[in-house]
Amino acid sequence: MKVTPRPDHSVNPVVKKSYRPHRFNMTQRFIVTLVLLAGLQCVQAQVQWAAYVMGKSSEYYNKEYGAAQALGKPNRMPQGGESQVAWCPFWEDDSEEWIKVGYSEPMRISQVVIAESHNPGSVSKVFLYDRAGQEHLAYTNNEPGPLAQRSRMLHVQFPKTSYEVVAVKVVLSPSAVPGFNHIDAIGISADQVPIDPKINLASVDFVVDPKNIGPNINSTYDEVHPLISPDGKTLYFTRKGHPQNVGTERRDDIWYSTLNTDGTWSPARNMGPPLNSEGHNFINAISPDGNLALVGGTYTDHTQKDQLFLAHRTATGWSQPRHIQIEDYYNLVEYNSFHMGVDGKTIVMSVKRQDSYGTKDLYVTFQQGDGNWSAPKHMGATINTAGDEVTPFLAADGKTLYFSSNGFPGYGSYDIYMTKRLDDSWTRWSEPLNLGPKINTPGWDAYYSVPASGEYAYFTSYSNSLGGADIFEIRLHEEVKPDVVALIKGRVLTFETKIPIEARIDYESSAYDTVSGFVLSTPASGEYKMVVPVNSEYTLAASAKGYYAIARSVNIPDNEIYREYEVDLYMYSVAIGSVIPLSNIFFDVDQFTLRPESFEELDRCVDFLRTNPGVSIEISGHTNNQCSAGYCVELSRKRAVAVKDYIAEKGINPDRVKPRGYGKERPIDTNETPEGRERNQRVEFTVLKVD
Repeated sequence: MKVTPRPDHSVNPVVKKSYRPHRFNMTQRFIVTLVLLAGLQCVQAQVQWAAYVMGKSSEYYNKEYGAAQALGKPNRMPQGGESQVAWCPFWEDDSEEWIKVGYSEPMRISQVVIAESHNPGSVSKVFLYDRAGQEHLAYTNNEPGPLAQRSRMLHVQFPKTSYEVVAVKVVLSPSAVPGFNHIDAIGISADQVPIDPKINLASVDFVVDPKNIGPNINSTYDEVHPLISPDGKTLYFTRKGHPQNVGTERRDDIWYSTLNTDGTWSPARNMGPPLNSEGHNFINAISPDGNLALVGGTYTDHTQKDQLFLAHRTATGWSQPRHIQIEDYYNLVEYNSFHMGVDGKTIVMSVKRQDSYGTKDLYVTFQQGDGNWSAPKHMGATINTAGDEVTPFLAADGKTLYFSSNGFPGYGSYDIYMTKRLDDSWTRWSEPLNLGPKINTPGWDAYYSVPASGEYAYFTSYSNSLGGADIFEIRLHEEVKPDVVALIKGRVLTFETKIPIEARIDYESSAYDTVSGFVLSTPASGEYKMVVPVNSEYTLAASAKGYYAIARSVNIPDNEIYREYEVDLYMYSVAIGSVIPLSNIFFDVDQFTLRPESFEELDRCVDFLRTNPGVSIEISGHTNNQCSAGYCVELSRKRAVAVKDYIAEKGINPDRVKPRGYGKERPIDTNETPEGRERNQRVEFTVLKVD
């Protein structure tokens, strides 16, 4: 009986607790030796990969290491090595093992290629099957045994068959090779051009090498999990075991550094309590304004593994992290990783669940109206494998996803990949693109973060470090950048006194029904920032207790490059006698029927009255001077009544809303210009009562 170790089901820690990647010796990178076209893309024969399993002697597990992992193109080549994305037979004696696979398009062939991704040399026979089911011996190896290489592509070549091949059976002699045997893929071809594995690379490699970000951030301790703020001006990361870490055991703490005007980074600082505690702490995401942080770790005596927390910036510092509720959340393994999109309403996570394909897969959850989060949704087969998909980062465009995996062709144990979302289902993605050998090494590569501008990426590596894991920066080329976005920034101020206000700013898009989100303004300055897709008009509305916000519309054209826009938002104090304009209320000329584009602003008024049940208001209509006094008063009154009726239809007690028409009696601008007359023709409300 063959005595060998079991396949290693453990994986490198990702985020939970120390989440320190295993260290690997840096060895020479794999190079595909045929004619190179783009990166490692090479000239290939036309090959058809197996489509379904027709039988097998055994399998180590029915998901990872299962027979189905031998279907499709190679996932673990050319890097090779033990992996869940290959078939591994489960044997207990010296008997043969076998797998039989079928093809969707029967064809005459001259070659069978077998991707022996781990412990090659055990293949002893290969059989072909024609349409009638007759068996044909195509290959015999009477002396199977271990080979010097880690993996290989076994090319079984012969004169073209006179029959169409519908299936192939590969027989192994496991006892001939120490350790478990893995088959990654089985292909057939009509010619004898060697079929070698391809890494799906960008057509252009990075033009410069990664740069160590320097001693102000990196040290002899491990710096991992870099997270760049959307504006590119603050870098958050996790530092392990540092003497200045919080707690007696000096566990993982969150640190940060800010970008100086000369392009250098300031000396890193520990974020301190409450974001850092006695236990492990890490940051998963930061909002565009820097005022909302998605964090994980140990924050209470009752913290369970996998819990997520939100903390927001207050006038005196960060709030105590608050646990967020995700419907039907569970994780079947110890480690996890998360990232929240810039909209504040989307979280992508790496966890193992009942519907996972193997180990950890990527899922998405969305914030609901009550503030809780939806059940995790599996993100589909294009980006998930029977291996590990970890450390997701959703770029500012909400479409481009970077993640690390050991389930796709690459250079090492884990590589970093990029994919783009193709629709709003969150299950259709482009084929993952390997980010290439300047970033991906033969070791464990993960954690990747990009600012909204898409100019640079930040990641962790042990290569050329100051002692432990260090953070590196690299300039991106166009093919691996996210889509162009814009940054809107400004201040939230009182209209009357221009004092800064701590507020929530919600934004909605006219072009993207699914693109909406919120940010928070900084308490001390009222500053806010948000990142949005281009080619749309956005409506911004702030909300804060005791204030009413006037919405602002911002048109963001289809820019070719990242741009920033400055928009201040004003709020009106809710006090008896306060006069508050209702912007974006529209009627046709000489008409008093509300146009549909008025409903968004009126709905905000309804929400205000609903959340402030003690407030009563007067709705006042006003016109310019382009009509007689009596006509103007009557038209403005009917318009005020139309607004009251709309509010009442939404469930607000009509006794709280008093309509009145003032005609042209109260202009706020000149009537001598078109612009002035437009301002004078308006709808306002006056606060009559506040309980």
